[in-house]
Amino acid sequence: MPSAGIHRFLRDPDTNGSTPDRVHQQLMALVGLLNRQQRVLERLVFKLSQTTLLVGAGEDRFLGYMVDEVGDAQDEVGVIDAMRALLVTDIAENLGLDADTVSLGAIAANAPDNIGPVLDRQHKSLVRLLEEMDTVAERGAASVGSKLRLVSDSIGRMEDNAYGRTGYAAHGGYQEPSATASRYTESA
Repeated sequence: MPSAGIHRFLRDPDTNGSTPDRVHQQLMALVGLLNRQQRVLERLVFKLSQTTLLVGAGEDRFLGYMVDEVGDAQDEVGVIDAMRALLVTDIAENLGLDADTVSLGAIAANAPDNIGPVLDRQHKSLVRLLEEMDTVAERGAASVGSKLRLVSDSIGRMEDNAYGRTGYAAHGGYQEPSATASRYTESA
């Protein structure tokens, strides 16, 4: 959800045009938005790590909740990204930069001396968080993948141990091998 400060300066008729005050207001709003994005990304890294730990601990029953929480955080990141894109476009135009190709690094390099270093630190922090998020997500995917392989292997062993490929049960019974693999495949 957009903050009131962003709406205020984006709609404020007194700050239309490219004035130093407007650019300063936009840059300060960008600093605030980047701080918010950093907090949301940190929460997303936490949720991804938490999900990986829960799956590793065998607590699969909570996986649905974790997927919902990760999805909510991703949605919030998407909203912030959209707000940031609009704000960066306005700032780029006011700083005389190409709005289509501008980056946060370029804005930091062209921002006034008091704001440029802050934006540069935030940019580096966001890059670090995104790299950490990728690492955690890859680790989680590997963990979930190995868990699914274990479950699949276990199911395969149970099927083989129940009647085996010959139809003879491990406990001495016998089941005629069926022509169809499953009653569910006939109805599908």
